[in-house]
Amino acid sequence: VGIGHTIHGSIGTHFSPYYPKGHKKLKLLKGLKKMKRGTYMTNQLTTEAIDTIKKFQSKSKDKPFFLALSHYAVHTPLEAPGSFVSIFENKRKSKYSIDKFTFEHGAVSRTSQDNAKYAAMLKSVDENIGRLRSYLKRSDLENSTTILFTSDNGGLSTRPKGHFNMDNKRIAQNLSTANTPYRGGKFWLYQGGIKVPLIIFNGEKQEGTTISKFYSIGMDVFPTLLDLAGLPLYPSAHRDGMSLVPALTTLRHEIKRNDTFFYHYPSVFDGGEVECSAALSEDYKLIEIRKNGENSTELELFDLNQDPYERINIVKDRPHILEKLLKDLRKWRQSWVDNKKYTEGKTCNEFLEYDQWKDLHQKQRI
Repeated sequence: VGIGHTIHGSIGTHFSPYYPKGHKKLKLLKGLKKMKRGTYMTNQLTTEAIDTIKKFQSKSKDKPFFLALSHYAVHTPLEAPGSFVSIFENKRKSKYSIDKFTFEHGAVSRTSQDNAKYAAMLKSVDENIGRLRSYLKRSDLENSTTILFTSDNGGLSTRPKGHFNMDNKRIAQNLSTANTPYRGGKFWLYQGGIKVPLIIFNGEKQEGTTISKFYSIGMDVFPTLLDLAGLPLYPSAHRDGMSLVPALTTLRHEIKRNDTFFYHYPSVFDGGEVECSAALSEDYKLIEIRKNGENSTELELFDLNQDPYERINIVKDRPHILEKLLKDLRKWRQSWVDNKKYTEGKTCNEFLEYDQWKDLHQKQRI
């Protein structure tokens, strides 16, 4: 069942009717119940989620279910219920310094977290997740339900100088948020762009509350949920991911991740970002920034254990680590990045021909 989904990454407005003014024929969101004009999208999607669980439970009470709830928040356009916005506008007035910014590779980067509408949207998401959890508790489902909360990227905190002919302070005022003390944000490969929350609640199997420093990536979600549900893993379907269950239990101090994370941002969009690639191995992170073509690069190396906010470039201090990470990064990029600049005349045949469900097919044949 798909409700309220769209091929677009965002919607024209967060208040019903949910389409941009003058574009009613787009029919961006399907399956939503007809709601009173002005209903807030985050509220409605949560209501739809609860109703869907109720409907499923009424027909298949003893069967497990999977629900993916993706609010269109927090995301532009920045809109929230007025009562929430006023709370944070009053809080903002009490701050002695607002709309602060600095520069990141020439781009304007907001450093103060004081956007009232953004905060109000976050409060709405928080309250609606609370609504969902309250329903699960009332329905005696909380202890048998695993909840995983995560996000796709850091907040949009940068814009190029001269964006829409605005001065730097005006650009900062129009930015959504700040990821301080982390550098960068959406579109960037600094931690402010790729470090996101991952919160897992495992019902009655929960072994207390812990904070793990174990590195993970979005591809870990699928095998982790399979493992938590007691289902068999399908390595061919999650070859880039692993179950995080050992890292969440008493084994968390023993388990290590030996594989390297690779990232690539091939073009400049509208966040003032630079074209770059990155490799993360254990606590060392290398960023290769490309300037004026492939032959002009700038290298930055950070020890995230000692320097989580990426302030100290240790390229000259760790030559052996730099050499290895750079070699691995360029090898990966040449093999997998589908971009003519780096893979001229070459396609990712291994990826295109790969049967990600071969493990499942083999078990079905058996």
